[in-house]
Parts: sequence; C-alpha cells; structure tokens
Amino acid sequence: MLDLELTRSNDIVIVRITGSVISGREVDTVASALEFVPEDEHLVIDLGDAVEIEPSCLADIERVLRQRSLIAEAAIVSSRPEITLQLVVHGLDRLVPVVPTVDHAAAIVRARCGRPAA
Repeated sequence: MLDLELTRSNDIVIVRITGSVISGREVDTVASALEFVPEDEHLVIDLGDAVEIEPSCLADIERVLRQRSLIAEAAIVSSRPEITLQLVVHGLDRLVPVVPTVDHAAAIVRARCGRPAA
C-alpha cells in the first residue's frame, strides 16, 4: 500500500513516500505527485518509510530531478539499506545527495542554495 504526503517546510517541499511502490498505478501516482511540485521549488523526496520501490519509479524520480537540477536543489532521504542500495545502483546518488534524515536533507538543500538553516 502506498501513502503520499506533500508538505512544505519553509522554502522546501517534502514529498514523503510511505509503503510500497510496486504496481504501475502506484508508480504513476508517485510520478504525478512529483510533477505537481513546481520545478523552481526546492525538493526533498523522503523514502525513509518506503518498503519497496519498483525500478520504473526510480526512473521517474531521476527524470524529475534532472529537469529541476538547473533551477532548484533537491535531496533524497533513505534510511533503509535495501532502498539506499537501489538508489546507488540506479545512480541517483550521483545526481543529488542521499541522506538518512529529512533534517539532514533540508540542511543540505538550504546550504547548497545559500540559505541559512531554519
């Protein structure tokens, strides 16, 4: 079961993905949620509570991050070794920082865009 939550923490949009993203419909739901965030908004994708992620979902995440890479900062949160391994194998760690907590991700995003920590 997939649960998505979009929140704003000051100047950063946090997309929290909880549960499994394994069916085509769930992958499409995640892609739509990521597309909903304007490209000029700084983004944290929180996979800390994700259990399983289909590789096609990682491809959608990569596409969204590449589109916004020249405009806004982003980071991915992953606290599960098996999810982090998928991110590394897919090369997402070369695109954006992959860190274990939302606070860490937000601090990195703010530092990279020249804003003080909140």
